[in-house]
Amino acid sequence: MTSYPVPITENLLQEITERIVESFDPEKVILFGSRSTSTARADSDVDLLVIMEASGSPIQRAIEVKRACRPRFVSMDVLVKTPDEVETRLDQGSFFLREILERGKVLYERQS
Repeated sequence: MTSYPVPITENLLQEITERIVESFDPEKVILFGSRSTSTARADSDVDLLVIMEASGSPIQRAIEVKRACRPRFVSMDVLVKTPDEVETRLDQGSFFLREILERGKVLYERQS
């Protein structure tokens, strides 16, 4: 069976977000990059920042989140940061993370 990328729609983004929420109970899921600014092309990937309590390496965390989104054939770049890591990076002046938080599209935010 050959896997082909599927078109990225609002419904697909919602499905991906729901899978992440059901699997990991994150604090926040943020779409960033071209998909969040309406400058995406048909072949643009999905860039997500997932803020949640997690252990393991950043790469291992991203792999786990991507696995939860299967079997969708979507090109995704996933960053998984703990709330403490986000705070530390912002305190260190991370322009990249600040841009995501200020300009990204919040797909999910846990209610207290």
